[in-house]
Amino acid sequence: MKTRCCRKWITGSAALLLAAGITAGTFAGSGLTAHAAAAYDSKWTQTYTMEELLMPALAKNTDAKGVYEQLRQALRFKTIYPGNILDIWEKGAKIPADAARLLADDGLITSYVYKMISGQALEASDFSDVFDAAYYYGANPDLAAAGVPYDEQTLFLDFLENGMAAGRNASAEFNLSCYKKNYPSLVKAFGDNNANYYMHYMLFGKAMGQVADKLLK
Repeated sequence: MKTRCCRKWITGSAALLLAAGITAGTFAGSGLTAHAAAAYDSKWTQTYTMEELLMPALAKNTDAKGVYEQLRQALRFKTIYPGNILDIWEKGAKIPADAARLLADDGLITSYVYKMISGQALEASDFSDVFDAAYYYGANPDLAAAGVPYDEQTLFLDFLENGMAAGRNASAEFNLSCYKKNYPSLVKAFGDNNANYYMHYMLFGKAMGQVADKLLK
């Protein structure tokens, strides 16, 4: 069974509204921090982010290959990150599903971003940066003690409904405590809204090379 999700954005970037088959709820808080490379100066001395520069072109109905090429270059040179693509899409950018598929095929965005744009059901594999069923079950023995069966879908739903908010470790790649200690600016932005840290790593942190599996010296 696949988990059907729809999206809701909070200040500046992404959060999930989990619905259909699980309890609806929003990852509340100040919102995920949108990241981009340095802004560009204009001759009027006003600065623009890459998102702002891309929006006029992507507000039009453009062929998928053209959108793919435009976003591919921006992602390759890290003037935008996968989370920025979701941000501009929510703001009205016309990003064809085929363009997102090509970016995912190139490994420039995750299947999570592609499926959100194309409206497909999300699966546990789309959260692989922060969730592994076997790791989650082993790292949290209280689940077995409470009678939760070892079933990927059941564990995935528990992770979405409870695990992220509780700050449970669910992957060898992402340790919430380490991520908070390594990047105190995120703690200032997100506070105790633990789910936002997982989403930040998926949408921005991993692409930025941020470390989430160990403490930085």
